[in-house]
Amino acid sequence: MLAAPSHDGHWEHQRRLPGELSVTDVAAALAEPPGVLEKVARDVEESKARDDRRGERVLDDYVEAHSPASEDEWVRQTWPETRQLQAEVRELLLRGPNHPGSAVSGQAVSFLGPPPGATGVPATGS
Repeated sequence: MLAAPSHDGHWEHQRRLPGELSVTDVAAALAEPPGVLEKVARDVEESKARDDRRGERVLDDYVEAHSPASEDEWVRQTWPETRQLQAEVRELLLRGPNHPGSAVSGQAVSFLGPPPGATGVPATGS
């Protein structure tokens, strides 16, 4: 399926990605994003906390005008989105290579989306 070119531009882009990214082990490649997502979410929260500390030192009314990192809408939104994405990756990995509609099928990379005309297992969550 990945060797045959397609006229569908979106699928063609997805089909070529593994080779362009030198992905040879899909499961190993999928194991990386959860940790990266965790780091990004933590960095968002730490950045806001750093801004809060700096703002309190520089502006007398900073606390009255800004919510702390733990209550900041952007920070609070980041964590559930991170957990959802991590759960989606975990689900893909748990399905395994022999599950119908599996995202991890040997060296195939169908996790990028079904090829044109294919029917697959609908995404969970969201």
